[in-house]
Amino acid sequence: MCDQYIALFPDDDDTTKLVSFLEQSKKVILDETNFTDAIDSNDWATHNKFIRTLGRRSPKQQRLKLFTTNYDLAFEHSAANTGFVVVDGFEFSSPSYFNPAWYRYDIVDRSGQSKSSSSYISNVLHLYKMHGSVNWTREHGRVKKVDYKATINEPVFIYPSSSKYQTSYDSPYLDMMSSFLNSVQQPKTALVCLGFGFNDKHINNAVTMALRTNAEFSLLVATKDPFSESSSFSKDIRSLLDSAIQYGDKRISIIDATFEQFSNLLQERRKETPEERLFKTFESLAEKIAMDKVDTNAF
Repeated sequence: MCDQYIALFPDDDDTTKLVSFLEQSKKVILDETNFTDAIDSNDWATHNKFIRTLGRRSPKQQRLKLFTTNYDLAFEHSAANTGFVVVDGFEFSSPSYFNPAWYRYDIVDRSGQSKSSSSYISNVLHLYKMHGSVNWTREHGRVKKVDYKATINEPVFIYPSSSKYQTSYDSPYLDMMSSFLNSVQQPKTALVCLGFGFNDKHINNAVTMALRTNAEFSLLVATKDPFSESSSFSKDIRSLLDSAIQYGDKRISIIDATFEQFSNLLQERRKETPEERLFKTFESLAEKIAMDKVDTNAF
């Protein structure tokens, strides 16, 4: 509403106050979402498990694509905790500018221990920050990634306003959205929506289109109180998904769970190494020998 008033009445006396109010509001949003340093190291367990469980996968599989509308650096911080390399569309250089071509690149191990000249490392994920980030700023018409402790006059954000649908079609948001559209149209694709209320029209349109046109697309929604009328979950999307489930669409699942609860339910998919299997065999043998001794002593 403030943006619309300023655009319609640029010379009005109240416009100066509104401009000042907007600038202060944006600073508050930036400060409140740049919180990762304030979190204790023991409180990252949920994010760490999520990244570790879903991110590490076979080189034959696609990299995990993590799309988020949050501005904060929680997933970057968690990736650092678990030893993951984050490809976020920014160049691996300093200064680091946004270049969507980097999403097409990958990382290989060329060390002497590698079995081939192009052994893909397993700990890589793609991160798409669809609404911007606390460490993005504009410089000479380009989006630059800076240190999260640096002073940013104008962060690259899509703010929660009525104009965010139109803003999402500017770069780099357009590149992120294009990647999302392309991903949900791919065969055998699963989209897991965690804590997302489906209140972003451009994202809703992409998801509903995928459900209509991609027979191999599956959707899992996990959020708190998804069926409550007082929740932030979009009533229109809830009705649409519920109707589809009632009519037997088994591609859709809705879970009443927070991000923490969902992450704790995830099963580790890492395969046992031959050494670990051998160690378990030794443990079983040792336990059996100990039980046999107990039985012998009983007689």
